[in-house]
Amino acid sequence: MSTENTDYEKQLDVFFVAVGRAIREWAELEAALSLTLAALLGVDQYRARVIWMSMINLQARLTLLNRLAGAFLGEPQRVNFQELIKRAETLAEVRNLLAHAHGGVDHKTARVGFLRDAKNEALGVDFLAMKWVDLSAVLSLEQDIIALRLDFSKLRKTLPAALHKLPRMHRERSGQKSRSGRHKEQNCGLRPSPFQSPVQLDTLRYPIASSPVSAWAFGPLLTFDPPSK
Repeated sequence: MSTENTDYEKQLDVFFVAVGRAIREWAELEAALSLTLAALLGVDQYRARVIWMSMINLQARLTLLNRLAGAFLGEPQRVNFQELIKRAETLAEVRNLLAHAHGGVDHKTARVGFLRDAKNEALGVDFLAMKWVDLSAVLSLEQDIIALRLDFSKLRKTLPAALHKLPRMHRERSGQKSRSGRHKEQNCGLRPSPFQSPVQLDTLRYPIASSPVSAWAFGPLLTFDPPSK
């Protein structure tokens, strides 16, 4: 066997080991993300895991986390959280290529080529779409995933004090400052209580019908008198 072939085989071995380590570490990251979902929702891990496993794919799960953070987290946790989500999306792209795309190592350029089906505006589908990734990115992926998991775990510990009971839209409409802390906010539920003191609807910028739909949408901004018995 030539020296070139021997070097190529060694490079392949290193590549496959790196792929396996990254895939296994990704499972640990997803477990940490499901616990983060529990913290954002204020529920136990088992309810969060039911929701997590019911989401169709990782992108849907990350979108859910991102929207919850955007609506209910105060500063600076919201910005920090959304930065972590961006890192997760970047790493997920490489992880998905490793798990689902055909490909191999070009030992002359130290790059990994992935052949995959991709959307194409002109052709409908491009069946020969190539994506090139530096081998170094694959080799460092395991440590990148570990670092992201630890950052999520660290941020998760700060979430209880940073979560608002009211969504950001309601806080801004009611003139509350977007800051951490929940002690000044009332009505944690998604739906308003029908037994709260009525709010003057004419203080809103536009008229809203007193319907169950508007009550669900605007939460504590709208309240109604108790139903007559």
